[in-house]
Amino acid sequence: MAEGSCGYFLGGEEVFVPSQKIAVQDTVGAGDTFFNAAIAYLFDHEKLFHRSLVSKMTTDELKNCLTFATKAAAINCTREKADPPYNNEIDSLAAI
Repeated sequence: MAEGSCGYFLGGEEVFVPSQKIAVQDTVGAGDTFFNAAIAYLFDHEKLFHRSLVSKMTTDELKNCLTFATKAAAINCTREKADPPYNNEIDSLAAI
C-alpha cells in the first residue's frame, strides 16, 4: 500500500491510485482503515444493496472508492496506534 492501491474488474482491468506521500507515525490499523473506508464508501454510494451494483461499477467509481480508502489509510498512518479518520477529515485531505 506504500505505492498505492489497485482494484480489479472481473475481466482483469486494473485501476491504480497512487498513495499520497506522508510522514508515517505508525502503520497499525492501516489495512483495517483502508478496507473499512472502502466498505463505507460503497455503502454511502448505495453499491452494497445488491452484488450486481458492485460488479457494474465504472472505472471512475472504482478509482473514487480507492482514493477515499487510500486517503483514510494515509491519515491513520500519520497518527499513533490505530486511529481511523472521520469522513470530513478524508474529504478535506488534498487530492492524491
